[in-house]
Amino acid sequence: MREKAFPDIPRSVLAGLLDLAGEPNSISPRLLLGVAKDLRKRHLAELYAGDFTSLPGGSRIRLSPVFTRVSEVLLKPRINITVRIWGNDRMCGETNILFPGDLQSGGGVILNQVGTYFRISAFIDSRDIIDLLSPVLPDNSETQSSFDFEAHLDISAAAVLFGLVDLANEAEGTKSSGVKSAVISGYVHGRWGMTGFDRLLSYVTVAGISPEPPSLTEIELSLDRLTAGDWLTRKDEIGYSLSPDLFPLTGLAKNLRAGLQWERVSLVESGELLTCSRIFLLGKGSTVLCFSPGSKGTIFAVTRSAVEVIDFFADEFAYSLPVLIPGEYDAVPVSVQPLCSGCGSPIKKEQRFCAHCGKQIEGEDQAEEGTHTRICPGCQAQVERGQAVHCPECGTELQYSKKEKNDCLRCGKPMRKEAAFCPHCGMKSPPKEEAEPKA
Repeated sequence: MREKAFPDIPRSVLAGLLDLAGEPNSISPRLLLGVAKDLRKRHLAELYAGDFTSLPGGSRIRLSPVFTRVSEVLLKPRINITVRIWGNDRMCGETNILFPGDLQSGGGVILNQVGTYFRISAFIDSRDIIDLLSPVLPDNSETQSSFDFEAHLDISAAAVLFGLVDLANEAEGTKSSGVKSAVISGYVHGRWGMTGFDRLLSYVTVAGISPEPPSLTEIELSLDRLTAGDWLTRKDEIGYSLSPDLFPLTGLAKNLRAGLQWERVSLVESGELLTCSRIFLLGKGSTVLCFSPGSKGTIFAVTRSAVEVIDFFADEFAYSLPVLIPGEYDAVPVSVQPLCSGCGSPIKKEQRFCAHCGKQIEGEDQAEEGTHTRICPGCQAQVERGQAVHCPECGTELQYSKKEKNDCLRCGKPMRKEAAFCPHCGMKSPPKEEAEPKA
């Protein structure tokens, strides 16, 4: 709970007081305050009245006991949290919270910028953060949409996909009629870096941490990849449109009511930084669209339920700083799901090829050919699955039973219906109508 609220203090004066207390660490807000200002008699009187300083002893300025403790947190934080909240009613706010240790141990300090001044409150715990977030946290009692969405995309693909969602909301007919690639490129380049509450492209810019928009070539390649992956549909002369399965994205973006950005940076004993960043977009009902940065310049976007969002914050509030023995680790181990080096899609450990673009996974040997055989319906010859799609004896197209229809035509191993390539041998999937057994 808060014990002390200080009067607003100018940026340069706060910098001077912190310099009296010591040196900052790598995540201290002191690094952003700029040059300290020489304190004058007027400042000294105001600082004493605000309980920043004690009565001066001689010519030396002494910090008050309570602000000495605050200074220690601001100069040597172990956890630095930034919370940004916004809404469709023009509600907007940003709060910086710093903790000397684990969140559950409390002792945090709030540092809010108000123009050229800063407002300080101390000392808080995780319950105060819950009070801060509660106005925008989703209500689990509201009806949840049945729409499930998950995408792991590079910056250019994310810009194209969510830019097309924005364009679909600008013109109602765009959702199904299509947009030309030049219009999509113009929108991405024209809106890059600009804010807009209901513009999903704005959140791609933030989550991707990219100051420059993708090039025209990257946008064209992304359009081809998204079309091949059934994210988009292409109509000759008309352009590109969202796949019908993604139409609910436009409704979710159009009905946004609030947004929340959570960024936590933790400084561990080795000196390494651990980060957690999420953007939550809340629409009608309890469905939430979440953006988070991935590795190697990718973005992970997914719909979450109210329960999943609340569970995320429960885990954050219970977060404990890793305890490392000095010299035992050269760096903090981070568990990251492997990504395809060709398209950035997530891959599983057992995959030899990317199921989205067909690229062979680095470090893997070529996939072994299947050893099972099947009977040619034309000449009854036994044909190994790994040899061909057509019988080498008579040329008849090899058919599947319903049980086998999702198996790879080359190696015979099972694969997902929506996979563009076999994850085991890399063979491109045939069109759906060719993969189905003939009547």
